[in-house]
Amino acid sequence: MWRLVLTSALATADVALRGSRGGLPSCTGKPNFQLAQTAWCGQQVEPVACYKEHTNANPIWDCHLFADGWCTIGGIACAWPGDTGKPVLPPLPPPRPPVVPGEATRFVTWNLYVFTLAGRINPVVDELMRMQPEIAAIPEMWSEKDAILARLNQVSGNVYAFATGGATEQFNDADILFRSDKWEHIDSNLVPFSAGRAVNWAVLRRKADGYTLIAAGTHPLCCRGDYVIMEAVDFVTRTLSEVQKRHPYPIVLMGDLNTGYYQPSQKLLRTGAVEAYGRHWEVPMTFVDAWAQLHPEDPDPSTINDDPVRLDYVYFQKTPLTVGHSLVQSQIWPRAAGSDHRAVSGDLDQINLTAGQAELLEHHLERLSSYAQKIVHTLAFATRFLPQDRSEGDREAHEVEVRSEVSRGGASDPRPQHDVDVKVAAAPKRSTLRLKDRELLQIYRGAQMEACLEADWRGLVTPRTTARSDMSLYSDSSTRPESLTGDDRARVLRTLSEAMRAPGRTPSVLAAEIVETSQDTGCGCQSQKARAARKVAAAAGIGWPQPPPDPGQRRPD
Repeated sequence: MWRLVLTSALATADVALRGSRGGLPSCTGKPNFQLAQTAWCGQQVEPVACYKEHTNANPIWDCHLFADGWCTIGGIACAWPGDTGKPVLPPLPPPRPPVVPGEATRFVTWNLYVFTLAGRINPVVDELMRMQPEIAAIPEMWSEKDAILARLNQVSGNVYAFATGGATEQFNDADILFRSDKWEHIDSNLVPFSAGRAVNWAVLRRKADGYTLIAAGTHPLCCRGDYVIMEAVDFVTRTLSEVQKRHPYPIVLMGDLNTGYYQPSQKLLRTGAVEAYGRHWEVPMTFVDAWAQLHPEDPDPSTINDDPVRLDYVYFQKTPLTVGHSLVQSQIWPRAAGSDHRAVSGDLDQINLTAGQAELLEHHLERLSSYAQKIVHTLAFATRFLPQDRSEGDREAHEVEVRSEVSRGGASDPRPQHDVDVKVAAAPKRSTLRLKDRELLQIYRGAQMEACLEADWRGLVTPRTTARSDMSLYSDSSTRPESLTGDDRARVLRTLSEAMRAPGRTPSVLAAEIVETSQDTGCGCQSQKARAARKVAAAAGIGWPQPPPDPGQRRPD
């Protein structure tokens, strides 16, 4: 009997908890209940939620509560209806098809609104899948990050990742999300500043072509005026400038910056210098605002609730490096998934190389294509100066080879000795390649310069004007042979090797001569062997020129 009474009491208590929660009204029929059920609160199993009136500045419900005292400002507790059983997840949508090469690269920033985020994982992921970012900065996300990433990869086919550098769960920052199937994570970190805020950065390299950039995200302190944001902008840009010294790639800065487009802090990002708050401000880099660039007639639309101000930005670096000039689209997305912010995106049709990288790449490809021609020209130059008379040793060796070939015909070979002599005399003469030391050094110097340029071109901020060595011996078109047999090539290479081992020249002196380059070559490549040869030559009293400037340095104005 007592068991029946206890069971009945528990059932009554459960009904009260789920239906009225000690006198709480039911959430059914409250303002925006359908929206809360489908988006804001998701598959809630907790007994309490807090609804808000239509007139509230932030009408988003507080979800997943266990007590009625946890409502935020303007929230009114109500009893959430439904079962207490395990929620049934909606079926997974099919994975999205892969992006066709050549499509725009989309950068997105979206503040997820950390309050109630734990109950909005699925709607948030659905919205991210709708926007399809390749790289994104996500403010206001704490312990929910792992759940969001797991669901996102479950839906997308395991193509997303977060940059892992730094204590991202301990600061109010903007985590960097990227397509791991298209971008490779090189390095990342987090740098904190005032009031528990931080700036995230991640060096990402595109797998398709090796293009590299720095994605950065931040979320300065809210609601304290623009002066606080100005200090944050100053700190963030100087921090990223130091990062850029180690990783010389252009920057995409994204985040909820908690201030409007017309405020001095944002003008500072766009222009690099501004007079405000009784002093002069100057930062080491400038940016292009993706939205304002394409919508100059409306640069400051609302991105939070319905407030007439914009807080969220996607900035592409303009100086001293530039991400690219082919900005094709920028959107401010509708509010969704329970966030009080609207996402902002910027699409680049193609991410251009910096001016320096483009020039170096063009120069690099040109020299790569000409490198093979130079090898052919070198061989042609060698054949052009082959001596007409063979040395006696070569003649004797050739006669021995011919006579040995005849003798392999057998002792009964009917051919007379006269025929053998005629064959020896008529056989083509072998020639010995002879090059001067200067010519050999020019060949090796040209090859060394090619290797240097191939190693150094990628990632340089500004190209260096490299003076070409005197390679006129390669450019004589009359030296191009119509054909060159494999035996000839082998003989040329063998003769080159013999010349390198000529008597009277020590390996240290020879190494010093090979790696030595003049001051105007502009090659910044110094290998370990070159440095070792430098030491050996110095010990032997051989003069050695000073190394040329580092090609990664900028040219003086």
